[in-house]
Amino acid sequence: MISDVDYWLEQLHLRHWHIYLLGPDETQPELLVATMDWMGWATDVAAIHSEDHSIAWRAPLTGPDPNPFTPDAVTWWCEGPTNRTLRGILSLAPPGREQYPLPAVAAPPACQVPSEYARLLPPQVSAAAACPPAWPTPPGRSRP
Repeated sequence: MISDVDYWLEQLHLRHWHIYLLGPDETQPELLVATMDWMGWATDVAAIHSEDHSIAWRAPLTGPDPNPFTPDAVTWWCEGPTNRTLRGILSLAPPGREQYPLPAVAAPPACQVPSEYARLLPPQVSAAAACPPAWPTPPGRSRP
């Protein structure tokens, strides 16, 4: 029988989230980071430390150099058991929908990927460049 956490981890995969296993040794990662980019509007991030502890947030991509791994602001966040955290972030409506989470608030200190792991993540693509021409340019951005 599949555990509740395994179910939500499988959902990350099925919903095409990018998954990064981070740590000094690939065979025993110390942190799993999963991301979903919403076409330059926002990035959802889940940092899973263990089955009992993870934190997830939605970082709006605003400002001159937004970094979803160390955001200044978030529109939603949750910290707690991994099954609850993943269920929460995967239940959010996509940005731009009527149900989109509330205005941004200052990001709590826990809403960041620890610096020793952040350097292992791939560089972020410019939010404006990531938007296909058919998509509106995110607020505060201009097309390259």
